[in-house]
Amino acid sequence: MDFSSYFIINDQTITTLYYIAGCSFVLMFFIAASNSVIIYENYSDFYWSLGIILFPTLMVVGQFIIAPPLEMRPIGYNIYFENSNHKIITGIGILGTLTTLIFTFVNSVRSNGTVLGIIVFLFKIISCGITVILIIGVIAGIFMPTDNQKKRSRTVRSLLVALVVFKVLQFFIKKLVNGEQVRKKRQYSKG
Repeated sequence: MDFSSYFIINDQTITTLYYIAGCSFVLMFFIAASNSVIIYENYSDFYWSLGIILFPTLMVVGQFIIAPPLEMRPIGYNIYFENSNHKIITGIGILGTLTTLIFTFVNSVRSNGTVLGIIVFLFKIISCGITVILIIGVIAGIFMPTDNQKKRSRTVRSLLVALVVFKVLQFFIKKLVNGEQVRKKRQYSKG
């Protein structure tokens, strides 16, 4: 096992990344609630930020969908550049990720200035990761019950949990999309 794969597979590293993402999300929430820093200018800015995580995720899922099953792949099969279909999906994924990174960076710097904008940009990347993981976890809980006999009760319970989680997430997102409130506060403090 090489050095780089140790960090990808290691459970402690994954747990640490979850804590970092969770703490940055909470920190961003409290900063946004104070209305002193613009986290997301509007919902369009929020969706561009989610693209940073969604494009690579969808690229990998697309690659696995069009690739042959694992046991049928020849040794040295490159899932990203094996044939033209793989290359097209990889190109779209990379281009989409770079585009969303650039838009998110520009929006952060334009809203908050250079230094604070870079810090907000880094927090956006980390927190949108936790948002996507949360959404995927809730959806997986709805559609993949653990026991077929409890399928109906598991699904109803999962739907109720999903409803609560999405309402809480909606509350957080409304607080994080604070461009208009911060601009009003800045104008009020100037005048």
